[in-house]
Amino acid sequence: MSSGTTGADDLCMAGVVVAQTGGVVTVRVEREGCDHCAEHQRCSMAAARPENALLEARNVAGARIGQRVMVAQSAGLHVRNACFLFVIPSICALIGAGVGQEWLAARLEADAVVVAAVGGLVALALGFIPAILASRRIDSLPLATEIIGEETGGNP
Repeated sequence: MSSGTTGADDLCMAGVVVAQTGGVVTVRVEREGCDHCAEHQRCSMAAARPENALLEARNVAGARIGQRVMVAQSAGLHVRNACFLFVIPSICALIGAGVGQEWLAARLEADAVVVAAVGGLVALALGFIPAILASRRIDSLPLATEIIGEETGGNP
């Protein structure tokens, strides 16, 4: 999703721009969607969330502080970010365990299971570094796609 338009697979929410830095705005978004979900009463995520939350978005609409905007994020982007945050560290953990068991254990003359476990945990932790960096790239940000008005008194 590289343009300022929204597609059928986009996740959209409204909010108010509270800060702006270059081409990125911080938006206080409304958590109305949870009220419409059939699982709202049983959902622990809905209970844990504040009514309003802050998120960063690319400012393709040219919004200014105080303006209400529509924020859209591609559903496919959520899948891509999930892959970055789960798959990359998991693969690193498997590689670390394999290297620990087959190569490092022989060199250290240590128990292969212990070295494999330590190697897997170290590689898992290190695997989160590229995963987090990749998921935080600017093209991973949602888009402030449309100005829908000015903030009125109180919450958006």
